[in-house]
Amino acid sequence: MDVKKTPVDPEVPKRPAEGKNSYRRAIERGDWELLRAAFAPDAKIFVPPQIEPIVGRDAIVAFLNKIITVFGHGGDFGFTHELDDAQGHKAIVFAATVPGKGEDPPVRFTTTDLFEFDEYDRITTMSAMTRPIQALLLLQKHGIR
Repeated sequence: MDVKKTPVDPEVPKRPAEGKNSYRRAIERGDWELLRAAFAPDAKIFVPPQIEPIVGRDAIVAFLNKIITVFGHGGDFGFTHELDDAQGHKAIVFAATVPGKGEDPPVRFTTTDLFEFDEYDRITTMSAMTRPIQALLLLQKHGIR
């Protein structure tokens, strides 16, 4: 009897280890593999002041790594609120401080991230809203664009 083997597709959807909590857990732990798994392959994030979204989980993880490197993992970074709705959406709020640069003093800021998920609990869309504007301007001076 001849047994056929089905090839394994590395991009077959797989539920992230922490489900819809994977993003937060990955950031808290500094776990870049879990962070990558939290996003669908074609996910997109909308972040100010960019007009076009960042598309694809590898580009997203690289961008998030760059941001976290600027204000440091740990330090005064912390999640302050987490909200879930009946339709399966999630919002997470965090606060941190952008370090000063040159004449500019450090700026404390908050960001609200809104998430949409696919049927495998992977993030398909993330929209970030940050305030105050001075934090965004200072992030740009740190090379975050």
